[in-house]
Amino acid sequence: MPVLDYDWGPQFNYNDTSGVPSRQPPPIKRVLRMLVPRVDADGNELGGVPVVLRDAPLGTYLGWNITAGGERPFHQGQICDYAGGMIPFAKTREERQASGDPRLSLEERYQDHAGYVAAARAAAAKAVAAASCCRKTPTRSPGRPTRAQCSGRSHLKLSSRAAREGSPRHDVL
Repeated sequence: MPVLDYDWGPQFNYNDTSGVPSRQPPPIKRVLRMLVPRVDADGNELGGVPVVLRDAPLGTYLGWNITAGGERPFHQGQICDYAGGMIPFAKTREERQASGDPRLSLEERYQDHAGYVAAARAAAAKAVAAASCCRKTPTRSPGRPTRAQCSGRSHLKLSSRAAREGSPRHDVL
């Protein structure tokens, strides 16, 4: 289904959809070209900066969700692009086969918890290597000032332990 751009008239504000739509029915200005990302075998989007949950996934991550029903359904049964969703992988091969899920189970992917931890560490290393703006071993959160910057002192002081042991290690005040 094509996405259409309508001309609602000069009194209609397209940025916040306020104002008065004076052209009814509105003429079509143009058909908008829709671009979608490529996905892998699990349905997860490819491209961009690599992230751990893409390279060591626990399920299929979605930029949309199907809304639930209930007493006060909000767009019941329709696609909701306000909040993303996640469809977890089956835990075992047997669960996957019983449900008819074509995606590999957690057990088939990682064997056990240690296998997942190893995959997540490898994915994190890949993400750090791909991001040229990141240090390999961050020592503090980006943008977080050092104690020296907060106190206005930028000199180094030999730590008390280093002074006792004769070690050249220094600490920032």
